[in-house]
Amino acid sequence: MSNEIHQAHDKRYKELLSNKRTFIALLKSCVGGPWTEKLTEDNLVKVDKSYILQDFEKKESDLVYRVVWGEQQVVFYVLLELQSTVDNLMPFRLLEYMLEIWRDFFKNTPQEGRNRHDFRLPAIMPIVVYNGPSCWPVPINFKEIINRYQHFGEYLVDFKYALIDIHRYTEEDLKKFSKLIAVVFHLDQAKDEEDLLDRLKQWVGVIKSLGRDEYRQLVPWLRIIAYGMEENREKLEQYLTNPEEVESMISFTEEGIKKKHQRIKMDAELEGKREGKREVAEALLSDGMDYEKVKKLTGLTDEELKAIKH
Repeated sequence: MSNEIHQAHDKRYKELLSNKRTFIALLKSCVGGPWTEKLTEDNLVKVDKSYILQDFEKKESDLVYRVVWGEQQVVFYVLLELQSTVDNLMPFRLLEYMLEIWRDFFKNTPQEGRNRHDFRLPAIMPIVVYNGPSCWPVPINFKEIINRYQHFGEYLVDFKYALIDIHRYTEEDLKKFSKLIAVVFHLDQAKDEEDLLDRLKQWVGVIKSLGRDEYRQLVPWLRIIAYGMEENREKLEQYLTNPEEVESMISFTEEGIKKKHQRIKMDAELEGKREGKREVAEALLSDGMDYEKVKKLTGLTDEELKAIKH
């Protein structure tokens, strides 16, 4: 997978999960726990600040949300890191992000607040969303990347991050998720364009039932099927404006894919014939046949015949 595709994946997810309602649905669907039930769009705030890590080629955390609970203004940071490729240093990277958040929180807390006996750092919930085809091989517990961690028991720094591994969810799992998250994850598991269309057919009824805002968030995933069909892009975009047109879009795309495959097959057959002609021309020229006669018999161009002679 090219770097451009990785970036497109990360951008789609970042836009999707920048919607507070969708982000809450993701946490409730994939992470769970009593704390997720307390999340609302009113107490969830997207932090418009990047935590740049100098040691990691200026990679930065993808999404950071802040949650304020109760009268005491308890701050609860939810750190979301999007990954389309495996990063073996992820636990260390997450620790760096967490330290940057705590350092920033401490720096912006008045001196009298820091000196209070009940001063506490905010809780941080690190989450990694991964959509790579292979299993995530990186330890979930931070201490496991520390040399000989088994010898030191509970005295080592440790934390555990939540891994949302998209390709590991089964269809049964997805049935329990929110509709939008379920559709996105199932489409993201597709192996190729035909598989993507087959999966899309399974969700037609659900897609039609989505609200306007949810459907708008889904469109970037539906647009994936237009890759390689640039000549039909304008027509596809017309279908994408209305969820009621999803079946027409599927039929139109299937026909476009069928035509594309036919062109590929014809090109392959033509190339096979030309290769056969080149072999014949090479044999005739080796036998001393006149150049112009070989050209006339095979139909090859001067460039092709000159390449054979050399």
